[in-house]
Amino acid sequence: MILITEQERDREEQKRKRYLLFYIVSACVYVAASLLLLFLSPLKYKGYLVGDILLSILFGFFSIFFFTVAYAFVKNRSHLFEKVLAALPEKEYALFVKVGDTITVDGVEMRKYHFIILGDEREVNVLGDQLTLEEGKRYEVDIRAGVLVEIGEANA
Repeated sequence: MILITEQERDREEQKRKRYLLFYIVSACVYVAASLLLLFLSPLKYKGYLVGDILLSILFGFFSIFFFTVAYAFVKNRSHLFEKVLAALPEKEYALFVKVGDTITVDGVEMRKYHFIILGDEREVNVLGDQLTLEEGKRYEVDIRAGVLVEIGEANA
């Protein structure tokens, strides 16, 4: 079963670009609305000035939220896929021991799985919770940068 593919990496990269394009468009709309309020204001422009200040405050809060939560998550996930798929693969036979805790790696939530690989117990990170394994069973694993990319039943 392949857990991380090149297509997923490409989808995440496209999603990151769409998020960035959305922010650029919303920034252009903000600038246009702000300039419109500035140029349409009459001599007594207090109402327009207050509207422009409120619009600027709202856009500032939107920008902070966007770059610290929404865009950061997509960017971190895209970066993780890029890093994992660029790493050298380790194809080994592994004996599954247990499922560990949920952790955050580079801003992306992952679950630890414990395997015995070449006689040593190793923690391997798995993206998502879609994986169900039997304890004590042998699997053929493909690990890249500490993340499980592919897993299959061992033939021997």
